[in-house]
Amino acid sequence: DRTGRRATVVDGVVPGVYRVQREIEGDPLVSVVIPTRGDSARVWGVERCFVVEAVRSLVERARYTNIEIIVVMDAPAPAGVIEKLERLAGDRLKIVWYDKPFNFSEKVNLGAAHAAGELVLLLNDDIEVETPDFIETMVGLIQEGDVAMVGAKLLFADGRLQHAGHLYNHDPFHAYFGYPANHLGESSVLACQRETSGVTAACALVKMSIWNEVGGLTPELAANFNDVDLSLKIRAKGYRILWTPYAVLYHFESMTRIPTVNLDELKVMRERWATPLKNDPYHNPNFEPLRDDWVLRSR
Repeated sequence: DRTGRRATVVDGVVPGVYRVQREIEGDPLVSVVIPTRGDSARVWGVERCFVVEAVRSLVERARYTNIEIIVVMDAPAPAGVIEKLERLAGDRLKIVWYDKPFNFSEKVNLGAAHAAGELVLLLNDDIEVETPDFIETMVGLIQEGDVAMVGAKLLFADGRLQHAGHLYNHDPFHAYFGYPANHLGESSVLACQRETSGVTAACALVKMSIWNEVGGLTPELAANFNDVDLSLKIRAKGYRILWTPYAVLYHFESMTRIPTVNLDELKVMRERWATPLKNDPYHNPNFEPLRDDWVLRSR
């Protein structure tokens, strides 16, 4: 009643926790932006081309059908990849070519510039859909007036938790990184749809109007922290960010790229966001600092 949204309330996974299932208003076009090099790697014992399997997962498993799929592909593409994508996605597919040195932020911005939807779903190529209604779940949440971005629950290939929202505890962390997928967290926080200071761009739904308002991803952050920066830009404008445990995907993180932290990127973050990174409004100062979980300070 407070927000004027039609919704159904159902029991959550533990007593005292409830899920609000919001009805989607209309049938908004969701533009899915997937940056890729067309790489392949072995997952669950099988060689897979990441972007092909990500698109297959979207087409075959995701129930929400009003989507366009924008693949930002390094030129030239590996043999056969474009043909496989065209067979899977048909006329919902747009290929946008990228022929510069690696810059994740630039590639995503380029894809978003070709989007026709009022909502843009940022999606890494190393993703596989687990819950078929993940798009509906995220769309239902983002249609609340002041919500700008919604993130999902991401799991590693072995089932451990990769992402449950950002936690800015002096440095940016993925909350409860590496914990079991069914771990509830302090006060069942991992079982609740909740506000958070940030979410990963590996799977994030953003209102296109607000994406344009904040300027998308920052190109100076070519590989790291670009989603932290985006989250903080959005919150600085007064908008809210939500995370939901009911949109679940696998994320085979960095299996084709060795993760490194560029010192210049770290310098940009510390200069731009020093105060917010130390004062997360969704973190309790009575918890231990510099941790990705919530543990009371030792006395």
